[in-house]
Amino acid sequence: MMAIDLYGCMIDIFLRWHGQFSNRGRYLVRAVKGFDAAFSDRAQAALTSLFQNDSLSPLMQLAREVLESIGGTLDHGYREDFSGKLRSPLG
Repeated sequence: MMAIDLYGCMIDIFLRWHGQFSNRGRYLVRAVKGFDAAFSDRAQAALTSLFQNDSLSPLMQLAREVLESIGGTLDHGYREDFSGKLRSPLG
């Protein structure tokens, strides 16, 4: 179920990043296929690989590519140091 959710979110992010209307419903796959058939085919192949071969890596790789195209993951390059007085004692 989480892989299906990742698949939908990945397509949604891809469409929104390219300025396309994203209908987070049953027309999502049609929308991406109409906009970029090559990406749609890669996403469908990744999902098929998951169900036929139990291989999550193609879907994860495609999700990483989508995230990298919009600037990377949320924690990529983000760090904030706090002063020692804001930290709780360990003991």
